[in-house]
Amino acid sequence: MRPNNNMEHCRQCNSTLAPEEQICWACNAQVPEKNPKTTLASRFTSVVNVLFVIFAVLAFLALFVPEGYVPPFKRTAAALLVIFLVRSSLHTMTDATKR
Repeated sequence: MRPNNNMEHCRQCNSTLAPEEQICWACNAQVPEKNPKTTLASRFTSVVNVLFVIFAVLAFLALFVPEGYVPPFKRTAAALLVIFLVRSSLHTMTDATKR
């Protein structure tokens, strides 16, 4: 005899749930999505983090590499500061929406 694959189980109390239920009937726990979609905020956070790392490396390289190969240190440091401020405010906003 095969188990019923259409039925879900609650992670809190292990009661059976229908696939379309969002809240457990036994313990009122929230049922997480099976395949949550990535949000625009998470994608934008990834882009900002990658830009931050790139500009951090460029600012470090600008100290040692001649000026023709990388942008000047002042320009990369200013861009790094701006991206850092954007990154910190973005993390603050996403943390506020999670609560």
